[in-house]
Amino acid sequence: MSNIEYFCPVLTMLKEDMSVDFDSMHKNYDRLIEAGINGLVLLGSSGEFYAFDKMTIIDIAKDAIDYIDKRVPIIVGTGRLSAIETIEVSNEVLKLGADSVIIVGPYYIQASQEGIYKYFDSIASEIKGDIYIYNYPENVGYDISENVLKKLIEKHKNIVGLKDTVPTATHTENLIVKIKSVYPNFKIYTGYDNNIVSIATSGGNGCIGALSNIIPKICSGIAKDLNDKDAKGIINKKRMIDKLMEFYSISIPFMPAMKYLLELNGYANTSKCFYPAIDLDENQKNAVERYKNFTKIVDLDIK
Repeated sequence: MSNIEYFCPVLTMLKEDMSVDFDSMHKNYDRLIEAGINGLVLLGSSGEFYAFDKMTIIDIAKDAIDYIDKRVPIIVGTGRLSAIETIEVSNEVLKLGADSVIIVGPYYIQASQEGIYKYFDSIASEIKGDIYIYNYPENVGYDISENVLKKLIEKHKNIVGLKDTVPTATHTENLIVKIKSVYPNFKIYTGYDNNIVSIATSGGNGCIGALSNIIPKICSGIAKDLNDKDAKGIINKKRMIDKLMEFYSISIPFMPAMKYLLELNGYANTSKCFYPAIDLDENQKNAVERYKNFTKIVDLDIK
């Protein structure tokens, strides 16, 4: 089994005026690192990358790189609708000290597999650092095929890994079997927290899942338990993760619910998100409040 890691796709905290709340970001970086999270992914879907201009993305990345000071690896989401901007932002954050970038393919526009290959081929040739591909079929409208991934990995040594955000674990497991048998050092992570056990036991590298924003000790703990082959610990923590998967449906998108839980526990000053995410209604707040103490949980007993 590969060394299993849990990376947190960090929520971007905002002030009432919708500017970035860097103080709250720092507080959460410290909390996540102290909880044992293996690395941080900035400006992914959880971080509302789509709502920021390229200069703000660079500012957020620079602040995090300086503040975290190599305590854990930092991956920055740099996918833009403009390929030119994707290349520019990627090279800028890599120059600032990011360990790697993660890039979602073009969205809105339909794409053939050959078109997807051409897109990633063209940008990987210009990006001066390690790249993770972000496969998110539900949101971008297409699934990056095994054959396209193999062609890209073979040609571009800086394409080092994949985040596969597909709810069916067998999809990611199939990629693990087909790709890692040829490219064993290529890293494959699931984007679904509740798939970590099956992905880990199939030979994948772990999870980049947003529940780690609210239960980081459980998430880092299950990665450690998988590495240690601690069956009881795995079962305990997997049950907690399964229970908390509700957070992905309390609000659509899920970020307002997670931010509100962090606000309740003093890790955020607001639960503000950019539209189309909207403030929680009272029923949604009540649903979140049932979990107020979950951010403090380290472990639980099997029931």
